[in-house]
Amino acid sequence: LREREENASWRSIPTRAVRFEAIDEGSTSSKVLCDWYRLMGKEGILQDTMANTKLLLRAEDALYPVRSCALSTILSRARISGHALSKVSKPVLAQILNHCVSVASGNALLRLSDEKVSAMHGGDESEYAVLEIPAMFQAVTDQLEADFGNCQFISGHYEHAMMTAIWSFPNNQELVEAYEETAKKHSVSAGQFVPALRFSTSDVGISGANLYPMLMEEKSGRSITLGSALCLEHSNQASVADFKKQLSLLYPKYGDAIARLGKLMETGIDVYPINRLHFRSKSLKRLKLEGQLTAGMELRDNGETALVFLTRAMIDAIGADERDMDNISAFVGQIEGVKNGVTLKETVDGQIKISVRTDPGDLNASKVCALLGGGGHAAAAGAAFYATMDEARQRVLDAIQAVRNG
Repeated sequence: LREREENASWRSIPTRAVRFEAIDEGSTSSKVLCDWYRLMGKEGILQDTMANTKLLLRAEDALYPVRSCALSTILSRARISGHALSKVSKPVLAQILNHCVSVASGNALLRLSDEKVSAMHGGDESEYAVLEIPAMFQAVTDQLEADFGNCQFISGHYEHAMMTAIWSFPNNQELVEAYEETAKKHSVSAGQFVPALRFSTSDVGISGANLYPMLMEEKSGRSITLGSALCLEHSNQASVADFKKQLSLLYPKYGDAIARLGKLMETGIDVYPINRLHFRSKSLKRLKLEGQLTAGMELRDNGETALVFLTRAMIDAIGADERDMDNISAFVGQIEGVKNGVTLKETVDGQIKISVRTDPGDLNASKVCALLGGGGHAAAAGAAFYATMDEARQRVLDAIQAVRNG
């Protein structure tokens, strides 16, 4: 985290002073730019941009390559959206953005990381409040030591789009005793759970600062989320002090949530109809969607990696809605022999939403999606960006190969 912060900064600039330029690989200006980056020993910075966004952001005296994870905040700051944006050429997109930002009011807050733009937020404190990630990480560590003692850091991951960290508290079994006793009373397998916490945040507009109390089975990594997350958004002049107030609510949340789980098991509700509704029943439209996904499935790595593609045309032709597509990213992982499943879904506004699900110990889904401007966990992660389906497919394959190559 400290290393990332040493190579990152914030810059405030009038939004009207921002300009975008498209990189045309065949143009003289692009060749000159490539030569300059090569002479500076930074050729890789520009090559990544040329393979993905193909956009540069000019901020008065400086020129920055644009990361994929910055596009959503750039479009938001320009106050534009729509399916057609993914279809236009990069020079046309740059022109559209320049027209929109030239009439915008207020400042833009640029997040710069490793000499590239990772986000362009609203520059007023009421629009976006900076919550420094290292300071929040330290606050979590201090609070956990104070409340639980002897907490264990399990894992962490930080790319340009998302930071995620998980701790467990193996010496606080009293927090799960009530759950285990109730589970035993109702002949439910309780497993070997310990209290745990997942902390995730982003400074590129993907999420606020989120704390997820959990019970985690250490051997398998299986977890039970205890109620809703404690969330602090990057708005209303939020500060690290506000985040620390959220942390102070963490300890009692475990006891309250476990007590509610116990009461739920004691209600006597017949779980069979609920189980059938959520896990054993599918709408006809859902089955048609799965048929389309199967027909267009791309199998790679001797059948261990599968990609499925869900376009708006397919969704509209079937007449499916969000209920029919609930958790559809899990479908590809149900296929025998598939260890790594990737679902590419076209959204209403023209983005391609990527969902990656992997088997434990195989491909790291979080690292793959981090390269695409997203994030998540080692076994489940996601990302979203503007592109055609073919472009998105190639970006996913390139990200998978990059992670495998280390």
